Amino acid sequence: MAFRLREPSSQIILLAIIATAAVLGTFGYQRWSEYEAVIARTERDLRSAASLLAEHTDRSFEAVEETLGAVARLREDALAGRVPRDPDTLHRYLSAIRGASPVFKGIGWFGADGWQVASSAFVEPLAVNVSAQEHFRVHAEGSAGPGVYVSAPIRSSRDGTWIMNATLGLRDGEGRFAGTVSGSVDPEYFHRVYRDLERGRSLVVTLFRSDGVILTRDPDPDGLIGTAPDPDNRTRRFALESPRGTFAAKGLSDRLDRIVGYALSPTSGFVITVALTRAEALAEFREALLHGALRAGAWVLMVIAGAAMLIAQLRRRELLQARLQAANQAKSEFLSRMSHELRTPLNAIIGFSQIMQMNRERTLSPAQLEYTHHIHSSGQHLLTLVNEVLDLTGIEAGRLKLSLERIATAEMLETVRQAMAPVAAKAEIRLSLRIESGVADLRADAQRLRQVLLNLVSNAVKYNRPGGSVTLEAATAGGRVRLSVVDTGIGLSDLQAKELFQPFHRLGAEYTAVEGTGIGLAISKRLVEAMHGTIGFSSVPGQGSTFWLELPAESGTAAAAPRPDAARQAAEPGGYSLLYIEDNPSSLRLVEHIVGSLPDVTLLSAPRPQLGLDLAAAHRPRVIIVDINLPEMSGFEVLRRLQAMPETRDIPVLALSAAAMPKDVKAGLAAGFFAYLTKPLDVNHFLATVEAALNASPRPRTGTSDRS
Repeated sequence: MAFRLREPSSQIILLAIIATAAVLGTFGYQRWSEYEAVIARTERDLRSAASLLAEHTDRSFEAVEETLGAVARLREDALAGRVPRDPDTLHRYLSAIRGASPVFKGIGWFGADGWQVASSAFVEPLAVNVSAQEHFRVHAEGSAGPGVYVSAPIRSSRDGTWIMNATLGLRDGEGRFAGTVSGSVDPEYFHRVYRDLERGRSLVVTLFRSDGVILTRDPDPDGLIGTAPDPDNRTRRFALESPRGTFAAKGLSDRLDRIVGYALSPTSGFVITVALTRAEALAEFREALLHGALRAGAWVLMVIAGAAMLIAQLRRRELLQARLQAANQAKSEFLSRMSHELRTPLNAIIGFSQIMQMNRERTLSPAQLEYTHHIHSSGQHLLTLVNEVLDLTGIEAGRLKLSLERIATAEMLETVRQAMAPVAAKAEIRLSLRIESGVADLRADAQRLRQVLLNLVSNAVKYNRPGGSVTLEAATAGGRVRLSVVDTGIGLSDLQAKELFQPFHRLGAEYTAVEGTGIGLAISKRLVEAMHGTIGFSSVPGQGSTFWLELPAESGTAAAAPRPDAARQAAEPGGYSLLYIEDNPSSLRLVEHIVGSLPDVTLLSAPRPQLGLDLAAAHRPRVIIVDINLPEMSGFEVLRRLQAMPETRDIPVLALSAAAMPKDVKAGLAAGFFAYLTKPLDVNHFLATVEAALNASPRPRTGTSDRS
């Protein structure tokens, strides 16, 4: 359907499209900008929150270190005798120190052997040995480094809550390990601060140790405290590259998309993250997006409705104008179409009756000659009536008409071989027959079967390779005759095979120099099925293909294959040849009968234009006759291609068509046809025109071959 901007309706549609695109573009740009702003604001807020919590973490662990330092000094005073070492006094001092720091749940010190010496929780120290625990072992081994070491969280043996042991290593005057002072850090102290944040339902705050172990997390429904869920420690790597920032990640357990803000505590070396799901961050934006989309959609509908109303008014005006034009055009189109459809059968009636009137063989009696005169006269009268009452006649849908008859299988294949031999030889393809002994006759329409076989052989030659071969085979199997065309061509892939019999599918050949339309196989399939047969193929890419068709066999004795000498004699006339390109069987048979009365003339026939072009180039006939309404391409296109080929450019080409309106005749002569003959055919005029074309042909009429 053409889209012409000069039409008012097209202009309205274009304006509506531009306006709609502008609205949608503006809406999309605004929403995208808002989306970017929401993400940027969320990232900024999360970075700020992580930085504040990192500062709080540093201050908290500075207080932890000061508290443990006070415990270490108390131990030195007790060992030096400046403070009594009795359990009650030590307990009171430790309780006072712990009470000054809300971070701890309890504090104490342990000897070099790991046994508890004093505790803020009990007057009498417990018989507890921590030598195997992480926070004591790293100091005993000297791997803890300077300052306070914070262990991975563990469950308290007293109340089952989480605690982190913050430990400071002790050394004697000679630098030997002398034990530790330790405090149980309460994670709830940090959680209270985290919960003071203005937060959504999905906000998660996590404190990571430098090795990726989670020290505390709020909330922690999936129990990740004390684990290292990210073996690559990606958060730590980000923090080392930039002390604060954001990144996108999946939730550690729920795998939801989250925006994560992080910050590195410069003093403690811990990393704290504040994560929010992307869905919650965009919740308000999505609600606004929905309302905006509804408003934009309403505006677009208003534009469309307004454009539709304007177009409807224009259509009504155009309809009135079209009706005025249709009245004149309908008559002209109806006359042209019906003239062509009715002239084709009248061509056979009048043409064959003319041949019978000639009575060249003197086989008709006077009464029979009178009958043929009446047939011819009635045909002419009917033609006159058709021309006068075409506007009153009805239209009858065309149907494929077949004439099923007994056909000698071997003769049919030999005829096809003879017709295609020059084409195959030109392409350097070896064409041969392989006919089963005693092969049965078959039942089919001879003209249509020849058309199918010529198409299959033509394809086998076109899609072959130089030096290749094409073999026509025939065999009888199960009451049917199987005809096969075997080639050594390029073969077909599985994908090509699926589209093989679809109209207008050339399977990639449209990008090559091989000519065609892609409908030959589709037509062949319908013709074979109409003759109660089946068609199929097998193929190996790169090796070749076999196309086969099966048709009903005729009962009785099989016809013998013709002798090669006789076939060669028929294919090599001593006079000259005419080529008739025509897809209508009755028109083809009529011309065959007319030409058959001429001495030393061989008629070559082609039901398809491309085959006709191939035969013309191979045989170079003296005269070519072309129907105008052909499948695949028109007679005008055939003429153009004949004039373009060096082998055929000088051969006179006659048009023979049922398109007999004055404008059709004028167009044909203007295109370059030697003459434009119309159906029904006047035999004498036809013979006279052919004679004139022969006289105009630059090639001699005598000789033993029609090829130079």
